[in-house]
Amino acid sequence: MPKMKKWMLNDEWLSECRNSELKEFIQGKFSIEDPVYVNNSENALQIDLTRYYFFRKRISVAVQVFKDLLGDGDFLFCEYGSIGLSDLKRYVIGRPNKINCIEYQTANPDIEYSYSNISYVRVSGNCFRFRKYARDVMYRKNFWNRYYFIDLDRQRVVRMYDDRGMDILCDKELRKTLYEKYCNIISYFYRKDIQKSIYGDENKTE
Repeated sequence: MPKMKKWMLNDEWLSECRNSELKEFIQGKFSIEDPVYVNNSENALQIDLTRYYFFRKRISVAVQVFKDLLGDGDFLFCEYGSIGLSDLKRYVIGRPNKINCIEYQTANPDIEYSYSNISYVRVSGNCFRFRKYARDVMYRKNFWNRYYFIDLDRQRVVRMYDDRGMDILCDKELRKTLYEKYCNIISYFYRKDIQKSIYGDENKTE
């Protein structure tokens, strides 16, 4: 489990200083703007769930990816363009922590959000219903999927953009592990670029 920071153990999440780390992360090292892979290609990989015809298989694989990235540790469950989290009680088991909100203006001119904000809550991996969330992405009607999963301590982001796949941002060592585990469903369109970001110019057999 990643080392907990003192401010994460405090319910008073509303001061600006406690939001600064998240702001620095999403405006600095990584961009959480869609399309996430395209905006972070040197630090990302993309899982292509369309390799599986049945949605139930896509759901199982998505849940495993979430577990591989986030485990049982703490992460931030974030909703883009929202004040508050629309589905907090649907996905979080037990009494959730306090919701926090930061101002964030999208740089994508093709997307209009109701609010220029990102709302988030600290959640433990063993208290989040990943399977229900993945099922909603696949089946739920009129589901506006504006959710991101961010682990600040380990510098990881998971974005299940729709029923077709997932974008993952993480360090090179973990990308290599995930590439080798999910080699058969790495995005064909970006495969060569992903290989190069992990292995450099050395040849990598399929």
